[in-house]
This record gives sequence, structure tokens and C-alpha cells, in this order.
Amino acid sequence: MRRLGCLNDRVNAPVAGFVSALTLAIDNTNRRQLITVLTMSRAFESSMKLGESSGAIPKLQHKDWILWLVSNCFLQSAMGLHQSILNKSIRKFFQTWSQMTPNDKVLVGVWQKMLADGVPGF
Repeated sequence: MRRLGCLNDRVNAPVAGFVSALTLAIDNTNRRQLITVLTMSRAFESSMKLGESSGAIPKLQHKDWILWLVSNCFLQSAMGLHQSILNKSIRKFFQTWSQMTPNDKVLVGVWQKMLADGVPGF
């Protein structure tokens, strides 16, 4: 708006707030989740590199493989125990990839109910 000639910030600020809120209301939630995950992964990677360069975190030879293994274990556990925390597209990918039958989906539902009820074992 400043480029268009309006230099009054009392007018510019509410208009900018309205336009940004309007874009958030129109935006798809899956895209926002993807952007958040990508930003968080880059922030985590940057903080790991800063920690390694300063000597606060020891350098590991297979760091990328270990991080991939931990994140994969988390996703597989979430798929089996608490699917609602997964993104819709990731959940659909895992269901297709693992070739879940209707009985498997019932079994996962039973596991989730047992976990919610505090049953100590399966």
C-alpha cells in the first residue's frame, strides 16, 4: 500500500492484517501442516549443525541414518497406536503401503481403545 501512495500506517496495518487473516482462512490445512513440518525439520537440522560446529553435540558418523530410524519408528508406532496424530496423507500412504485389510483396521481400533483404557498389555 505504501507503493500505491498510502503512507498512513493506521490504514495500512489493519488492511494488511485483514488480508493475511483472509489468506489463512482460505489456505488448505494440509499445506500449512507441510510447511510447518518442513520448517521444523530445517530448524532441527540447523540447530544440530550449530551444536556440532560449536562442540556441544558430538559428531556421529551415521547421524542421518539414526535420525531416519528414530523418526520411522515414531511414525510406525503412531500408525499402530494413535493414527489421529498423523497427517491424512501419511496415514493413507501407510494404510496403502501396509495393505491393511478391514480386519487389520479393526485390530488397530482395538489397540487404540485398549491404550486409552489403560490396559497394561496387548
